[in-house]
Amino acid sequence: MYLDLLLLAVIICYIVDISGAMRKFRKPFSCSLCMNFHCGILYLLFTGNFTIIGVAFVAFLSMMRTVI
Repeated sequence: MYLDLLLLAVIICYIVDISGAMRKFRKPFSCSLCMNFHCGILYLLFTGNFTIIGVAFVAFLSMMRTVI
């Protein structure tokens, strides 16, 4: 689960921040912090792993988007 979330964060950071593919869209799609958080929460919900630790990890990955 944690590796999946980390890889999801890397992919989102690449698409939103590095490739520039999302420049023509406006919020919430142009912000990698928002996209990481929302996609991570949806991943946790769909996989049945929605716990406080999972949400905290998603929030941590969203906060670390500039490092990724």
